[in-house]
Amino acid sequence: MKLPSLLSQIIDYISSINTPVSMLVIGNSLANIALKNFKINRSILMSLFLRNLIYPLVTALVMQSLGLTGNPLSTMILMMACPVGGMVVLFTLQSRGKQEPALALMGTSTLLSLFTIPAVFLISNLFT
Repeated sequence: MKLPSLLSQIIDYISSINTPVSMLVIGNSLANIALKNFKINRSILMSLFLRNLIYPLVTALVMQSLGLTGNPLSTMILMMACPVGGMVVLFTLQSRGKQEPALALMGTSTLLSLFTIPAVFLISNLFT
């Protein structure tokens, strides 16, 4: 079943503004937080360690054991090794929680991914 063209066009317009609007919301949240409140505690460090290193490596091992190789395996590893997304911040804002830990997690994860993504690929290539 095909949607009417007007409805399809409206859906296309809404979907195309989804990412920019979330970036504006996250940027606004970042602008409202003082750097002195930007703290990285033990739970954030553990989350970063698990999210940026352990989960991608476990995924690589599981996918390799299932016979996945080549570009599909590399794509899967890359997707798992990418930093924490902005959805963490958006969910925090929606639930009216404290924004600082979510922003610290997202920002630090993004910076660390410059080192962890190559490290994950290097380690996963040792097992192939």
